[in-house]
Amino acid sequence: MAEYNVNVANSDYCCNWDRPVRNGSDLVVYREGAVRHCADNPDWDTHVELKGVPPEHRKQFREQRITQWLESTVPRVHGERFCDYIKRCYLAAELELKQTKRMHLGDEYIHALDRFVFRLFMGFRSKQKVKGVSWGIAIEELILQLLREECLAQYEDGYLQLGKRLCRNPTVFPWPPRSKTESFENTKIPPQLDTITRMDSR
Repeated sequence: MAEYNVNVANSDYCCNWDRPVRNGSDLVVYREGAVRHCADNPDWDTHVELKGVPPEHRKQFREQRITQWLESTVPRVHGERFCDYIKRCYLAAELELKQTKRMHLGDEYIHALDRFVFRLFMGFRSKQKVKGVSWGIAIEELILQLLREECLAQYEDGYLQLGKRLCRNPTVFPWPPRSKTESFENTKIPPQLDTITRMDSR
């Protein structure tokens, strides 16, 4: 499996700071502040797999797509709420990262939600690798985007509680409010965050 850089601004699994955020208007906007997230928002308007999904069905599609990816390693119990399934999968992912001595993954992100999502993603990616499961980079990128959007929704609804050890700065919201999208300013990544790590430890 190929190795990918995870902390470079234009890497496969990080936000592209030179790319405007889609906000449904002709106004070109950029992310607020010098904060990077583990994934961009899913492009529901133009992505080949997403553009045909009506807005009212996006949550259901997101859950089904994420479940399909997670169940390759950890099956979902019949009748299990999706928020409980996500929490159980995170524990499995965290255990995998501990066993492979990679609990440092995600530490580069400021927000607790990004660390939660990235460790969940990387833990399962590691478990899938052991089982010989490979989805390809395009699908993995989409899953990471959907996973972050879903976890953010669960966090906003109060279903996902982030532990204190994940929270360096709990006063910072995990994602800029949608209402303030038009006021975002284009900023550069600070040098101290522009480091390189490997997604696959050799």
